[in-house]
Amino acid sequence: MKKYVLLMMIIGLGILAGCHTKTFTPVPLEMKTLISVNIKDGSLTFLDLENNKVFTEWKIKQPIKGASLLPDGKTLLLYGNELDKVQLYNLAKGTLEREWKTGKGIVNAIVSNDGKHLFFADQHKNAVRIFSLRGKELGIVKVGKKPLTLLQNNSGTKIYAVNFAEPILSVIDVQRKRVIEKINIPKASAGGLIREEQKQLWIGGHGNGKEIQSNIHVYSLETGKLLDMIHAPKMPIYFIETKHGIFALSHGTSMIRKYNEHFQETGSLQIGANPFAMAAGEQELYIASYDSNEIYKVDQQHLKIIDKFPSGNGPFQLIIREGHSLE
Repeated sequence: MKKYVLLMMIIGLGILAGCHTKTFTPVPLEMKTLISVNIKDGSLTFLDLENNKVFTEWKIKQPIKGASLLPDGKTLLLYGNELDKVQLYNLAKGTLEREWKTGKGIVNAIVSNDGKHLFFADQHKNAVRIFSLRGKELGIVKVGKKPLTLLQNNSGTKIYAVNFAEPILSVIDVQRKRVIEKINIPKASAGGLIREEQKQLWIGGHGNGKEIQSNIHVYSLETGKLLDMIHAPKMPIYFIETKHGIFALSHGTSMIRKYNEHFQETGSLQIGANPFAMAAGEQELYIASYDSNEIYKVDQQHLKIIDKFPSGNGPFQLIIREGHSLE
């Protein structure tokens, strides 16, 4: 009987170990890659951007909501507000390497521009939490209700937290670990763009209740005052600036719009079904079409669709990883 029990324990441990060490298709470090985080089925789609095709898909089968690529180019951090930890995967090996116990509530994570810290938006604690790249929590800064979008200045010394359930944007001094300024913004704001040279802060959003947001609000980085409003119906929630212009994605109308320095619309394109995210290459934009499970490739200069690719269910975030030398 004892031998039987021991055998069952060994088999059980073997099964647990096998589950924990599940290996996915490795993603070569040298491959320029687009990573799509798909939240309906908890999967990751990897596009080979050099060969213009889907390389592989990882079925994580966890309630993930987003990802952040660490500076080494091979570690992908996954998070979700229903997960009580963040998970760090080694892309080159296709394996789960580490987990950090954070508690539930993480809805966003970004790496500081100096490559030294991670910032988490925690909606359970209504705070921005600061971590080292090794997983040590260095500080927690209370902000408004349900922080969602996190932006940072070029040096990574200031974090701008857009609070979705409160009409306030909290400006955090990273070194002092405290809120140093509050800017009044529309409730249910989401998405933003910092234009540091122009001293501008662009904020988008969904809108509150029956009042759907159809404007981009432009604020002064120096004073926090509203400078202008740019019409972009409906629900402008994602922004990217490149040498070809400023691009705004409105998921309520499935539209991408292009603006010049004077806030003038210079082009538009209807694309996908309920698009939620963008990523920019040198000449192309990649658009995540949430309801059609597709990723569109768009020419930035002419705003024309070049190609499209299948993704997992509900592509919600896109990350471009440049290829890294093996030397």
